[in-house]
Amino acid sequence: MAEEASGKAFQNFFEQMTKQMSKAFSGAGTQAKEKKGEAGGVQAAMKPKKAGGEGTRFQGSYSLETPGKPAAAGEASVKIDGRSLEVLPKFSEPVLVPLRSVTGFTAKDYRVELQLNSGEKLAVYDLGYEYENFLRLFSGFMNNAILEGLLAHEKVVKSGVEANYAYCAGTEGTDKREGKCKARIYDSALVVIPDEGEMLRVPFGSVYAIADAGNALNIFTDYGGKLELSMMGYEFEPFSSALAKAYQGMLANEQAALSSLLPEADPLQVRKVASVMKEGKAVTKPEIDSAAPGIWEMIEKRLQTLGLREGFDYLKSLSTGKGIAIGVKQGLGWGTADYYLWFLVPIYSQEKGKPGNAVAMEVPGKGNSKATYFFRLAGRGEYGKLGIRELEARGTELVKRLSACMIAINFRREPIYLPAEKLELPEHEKYRVAVQKIPELRMLRELFIGRVIHSSDAAWKKDVNGLLSFNVSAKSDAEKWAKFAESTESEEKEGEKSGEQDNPETVTKTQAATGKKKKS
Repeated sequence: MAEEASGKAFQNFFEQMTKQMSKAFSGAGTQAKEKKGEAGGVQAAMKPKKAGGEGTRFQGSYSLETPGKPAAAGEASVKIDGRSLEVLPKFSEPVLVPLRSVTGFTAKDYRVELQLNSGEKLAVYDLGYEYENFLRLFSGFMNNAILEGLLAHEKVVKSGVEANYAYCAGTEGTDKREGKCKARIYDSALVVIPDEGEMLRVPFGSVYAIADAGNALNIFTDYGGKLELSMMGYEFEPFSSALAKAYQGMLANEQAALSSLLPEADPLQVRKVASVMKEGKAVTKPEIDSAAPGIWEMIEKRLQTLGLREGFDYLKSLSTGKGIAIGVKQGLGWGTADYYLWFLVPIYSQEKGKPGNAVAMEVPGKGNSKATYFFRLAGRGEYGKLGIRELEARGTELVKRLSACMIAINFRREPIYLPAEKLELPEHEKYRVAVQKIPELRMLRELFIGRVIHSSDAAWKKDVNGLLSFNVSAKSDAEKWAKFAESTESEEKEGEKSGEQDNPETVTKTQAATGKKKKS
């Protein structure tokens, strides 16, 4: 009974502390478990202590493996907060580990092992009864760092709901995860924050069905994924209702955006097209024609009104005309009538030396700012060996993947093109962990060739051809377009000033009807 009372007292204290440290992460305290020590003994339970008013301190042991050096190990205090983990050995120098430097971690047999970007491996163990509390706190801070980079401007619709989760995805269900979690609903996604492990974000744009199984929710995604949430107790009905409202709200706003964009389309056409263009998903003409014939041509006409048609037509002229996809994206923060158009154009040819081997992505920025982003279609060593059918298939597949990746990172573009060295600057700290932990973002950065800013039509066309010519002559997949790599500080500042990075140009109902652009 005394141990139970002590556990409850600690839980109350811990929840108060974590609420102050982060609004997004709350309630990490639970009943502790007994742990066998490394030598077979039982570790004594120790309460985590505040460290100098900042962070939370645990008592345990550590080991640090540094390439080329003998491993260090011993007893230590471990302090953790929302920015870093610090190991304080009893008779050695401290080891400070910023969370942004953690590239991966595993938790097994009451031992937490961290992989660092320095190539080092850090293990924390012998935490006794506080192992689970340490793991929850560490996982929470790591997941919050990712969320901060990608969802900083989104409203939390429902948060702090404890549940059990089971997730299965990937080829033949190879990606499997399960356990206890906290589930959150954002404007555009459902986010699962496991007690142990890395967060899972399910964009509403990738969801094709949600089923109420009585005491559990089953969420099915486009690529064969399934997420089950259960054991929510009295929170099941409120959470289920909030999820339904958010998901239906996203669909309703997509319909409203399309209706504003295409006033000549009838309600049935709008509903059918909205169902295949959820949350900004870029789709091809055949996909739109199968849902509502004639809508594609209406969208192409609207590109002219929005000042995007000339760029679209030029990129289209460089392509075979196949695999081109267009999306309609609501602005961050549903509930407004703002939206923007974006498109993807695969560019390839079997003609030797002809500029290509890329997918162009055009996303307008705020005001008059526009930029075209280019991604590598095939490996530069194999591109010239591929037949036209294989190129066409790869172009179609990459367009789908790029669309899914953009939805996964909530259409943030700055973390795609920022060079690795610039990610180390304080102003870009929010993206560091996201780059390391989100596979879709890593794929975008890996395939990224360069971007071309629309300074003038003539200069833009010249640079587009220069980039595509470089792309077919470069030997290494790691090479980036030189002009992009050497872009001036003034050009970057101009992009920041215009809001090009993360605030795409939006179009109001009035603009869609009149063709007049919204003043920035």
